[in-house]
Amino acid sequence: MNDIEYVKKFAPDLIEKLIFRFKILEYISINAPVGRRNIASHLGVGERIVRNELEFFTDEKFIEVIKSGTFITELGESILQELRGLVNNLNENHIIAEELKNKLRIKKVLVCDSYQDEILGREQLAKVASEYFLNIISEKDVIAISGGTTVKSFVDTMSVKKYYNEISVIPARGSLGNGLECQSNVVANNLSKKLKAKFFGTFLPDYLDELTFDRLKDLEEVKTLIEYLDKINVLIFGIGRADAMAKRRSLKSSEINLLNEKNAVSEAFGNYFDINGNIVYSSNTIGLDMEQYLKINDVIAIAGYGEKYKAIISICNIRKDMTLITDRDTAKQILAIL
Repeated sequence: MNDIEYVKKFAPDLIEKLIFRFKILEYISINAPVGRRNIASHLGVGERIVRNELEFFTDEKFIEVIKSGTFITELGESILQELRGLVNNLNENHIIAEELKNKLRIKKVLVCDSYQDEILGREQLAKVASEYFLNIISEKDVIAISGGTTVKSFVDTMSVKKYYNEISVIPARGSLGNGLECQSNVVANNLSKKLKAKFFGTFLPDYLDELTFDRLKDLEEVKTLIEYLDKINVLIFGIGRADAMAKRRSLKSSEINLLNEKNAVSEAFGNYFDINGNIVYSSNTIGLDMEQYLKINDVIAIAGYGEKYKAIISICNIRKDMTLITDRDTAKQILAIL
């Protein structure tokens, strides 16, 4: 038996306590300001139990409790980051991650607990992704980021402790038909503010016909963006299902029928792919293209929930030197297919 197995056998109650406290602190980190009742409801325990744990956290200065609710402190965030690997070992997420990495044959997989509350689950994915991201970036990186709700949460939940004045941040694509706050340009701009980095972007729509784009590409902001697309060395993006993305792009019924005929399951950078990673349909888009995507050093995909397991398999078949961050249930669905 390894050390973890010995601890599980000798003191299982201590492990349960550790994981329980970790979940409370993580919930506060994601949802602050939050009240005791909400924490108790989420964990399915009595308020008295939660009150006792909050008193301990307060004494240790992991949290602050004020009228508007409970907040995590900088020390509390540090404790979460330090404990995450241990907790993943204790709840065996690391075993699932390793198996999934081997089955997908990609560089790295991080697996989080799954939540019944999908919004909370996506925020946890984003939190883990932001911690990993901050550990791999360095000055003078050119970082591209896509849009979407999960990627927006990735930026919102990020806790940055230093400035990155020499980093450049750009949107990976143009604007799509969803809320303004989730657009790639807005998310990229917000990330640059968090990092205190440079921002280069243009608020063009995701799709432009060739004639319109030819007329606009001589604009200074468009020329700058195109120049930076070839310099990207870190990419963060969400994985989209083909049917959902076709709807957001308002594709014609004939185009949607074609996607169905060719068994498209995923979309990325204006291309639609089958489960083997083959392009089955392409549309003209503004932003990162496939040739540029395949040259990027560090690629981080954040995806879980919403029946995305086939889309994840598809995107992981396009290139193998990538990192996937997903939840336990989605990981198990992928393993069941593979």
